Amino acid sequence: MALTFASTRGATDGVTPVVMLAAQGSGATRIVRNITVYNADTASVTVTVTQANDVADRILTKTTLGAGDTLTMSGPYVTATSGDGYEVVLAAAKTTTDCDWTLSYSNDS
Repeated sequence: MALTFASTRGATDGVTPVVMLAAQGSGATRIVRNITVYNADTASVTVTVTQANDVADRILTKTTLGAGDTLTMSGPYVTATSGDGYEVVLAAAKTTTDCDWTLSYSNDS
């Protein structure tokens, strides 16, 4: 099995869930190595990171971050089911700025 390493990055969109990593194809294995979320807002925010799939979502963490704080989640989070992806959402509307996030992962090939 050869691994291909990659990452995605983006920003939250208030209380609307944002896809950090879309679901992989059937028969593929994905290993999420690291997830970070930086609170660039001037106020505290509550961030929820979820492993989302077609059947049921699994909350990986629900954390309150102070202004300027960073959430760091170290994997591995192994995803071997078609339809599994990762999302991030805020519990309430932002004050001034959405949170920046990065997700690092590898795929088998």
